[in-house]
Amino acid sequence: MAVASKGRIADVNQEELTKIGPKIDDVLSICLASFDSLRDMAFKFQYEQAAEKAAYQSGETKPDPMTQLMHVLQRMVDLTLGTAKAVYDQTLLEWRRRKGEGDADSPASQFASSQSMTSPEVLRNSSVEDFAAGSLAWIERGSHLSLLSLEVLSSVLLAHHYLRKDLQKYMLDFNALDYLEKVFSMERDHELCYFPEGFKTECMRLIANLTHNNVDVNAALAERDTFLFNILSATQIDEENPGMVEWAEFAIRNICESSAAAREKIRKLAPQGVTDQSRGMLAGRCSYSFSSSGKVQLHTQKPPLD
Repeated sequence: MAVASKGRIADVNQEELTKIGPKIDDVLSICLASFDSLRDMAFKFQYEQAAEKAAYQSGETKPDPMTQLMHVLQRMVDLTLGTAKAVYDQTLLEWRRRKGEGDADSPASQFASSQSMTSPEVLRNSSVEDFAAGSLAWIERGSHLSLLSLEVLSSVLLAHHYLRKDLQKYMLDFNALDYLEKVFSMERDHELCYFPEGFKTECMRLIANLTHNNVDVNAALAERDTFLFNILSATQIDEENPGMVEWAEFAIRNICESSAAAREKIRKLAPQGVTDQSRGMLAGRCSYSFSSSGKVQLHTQKPPLD
């Protein structure tokens, strides 16, 4: 993707770049210690970084700070979004296999019950045998990589306000929406077995940043009914994903702000009922009904007469 040499490098968000650096280092280290497609993506990132640096040093290419920054951020997107997709696909295959076998005592079950996070050093130093598909080390590696990758992707979009729209488009072209839609459509057991607490919160944070002030992204999202409705459903409190409600509200605001199609679809939605959690909270306090426009109406219950 070509980038016009505009914007000032001095306006870069140093706080976000400071966050990105160590996380990219961890992603690279863990991927390079892998023996699958993750290592190939890490090698590709390193090769492209080195090739561009060599071109600048040789005088073959005249360095432009903004173009250089854009290229680095694009490579980070390639690495982290590619990693997140690969991990999801791997866990989906393993989850389906274990579900078919009915393996209740699998490492995935152990991870779901503990939700422990292994340090990057331990993950890097584990043996090849430790990383056999479905092993606890394999699951924790994927869990850690997924969270790191999502955090980097959100920070990339905040790295420079001038580059944000180009980076949003870059992620859109790299099928970021496909990945995020899969995440919010996966079964609960798959999520709990293979991904850490707060995983969907980070996914929703990425959606909120991806949809910010971008007509193209929101138009593409509005065409995905299931995905749009999953984002709306994320406004329910989820103990496994603290903070997701707030990010979902930001995302919905962003989507509706620039997509008339999304606004119309949401306007036409009809209530399907009240969740069990809400029903339990209302029990004994008040009853409820739905108005003709679909709004919830609460009715205070009068105390019984003595």
